[in-house]
Formats: sequence, C-alpha cells, structure tokens
Amino acid sequence: MVVIEVMVVMIGKMVMVVVMVVVITMVLLMFTVVGMEVMFKVIVVVRIMKLQRYIDHDWKMTPIDFQVTWSMVKVTVTRSKVNVTVTRNSTMVS
Repeated sequence: MVVIEVMVVMIGKMVMVVVMVVVITMVLLMFTVVGMEVMFKVIVVVRIMKLQRYIDHDWKMTPIDFQVTWSMVKVTVTRSKVNVTVTRNSTMVS
C-alpha cells in the first residue's frame, strides 16, 4: 500500500516536471518567434523633406513621414533598346 502511494507521488512529480518543461519551452519558443518577427519586420518611420510648390509660387521644404517595412524584395527589370543619334550639336534619344 505504501509502495503504491510512493509510486503515485513520484509519477505525479514526474508529470509535473514534464508539464513545466513543455510550458517553459513553449513560452521561450513563442518569445523567440516574436523576437525574430520583430527583428525581421522592423518598422521605421522615415522623415523625408519634400519640395512643395504653393499657389503663390512660394517654394517650401515640408517634412513627410513614410512608414518603411524592411523585407526581402524581388526586383525585376525589363530592358529596352535605346537608339542614339547625333545631329548637329545636339543629341537625340529615341
């Protein structure tokens, strides 16, 4: 009878330890995934000065905020042929 009680207590403690290890592992994994997501998807607010022209023909530099997300971007470029001809003292591109 005493042996059975001791075994039940030991099994209970082992189950508690396993559950605690699983929970701690899941929490650490969650923080790691969130940390990686924050690290790879950094959002930065960039202030760019844009030259604006108003109706009264006054040129003024005004700041504009852009939200930039850093990520991998695949850029494809299409190329077209350019014909250059020289006539007199000027160059024409067609």
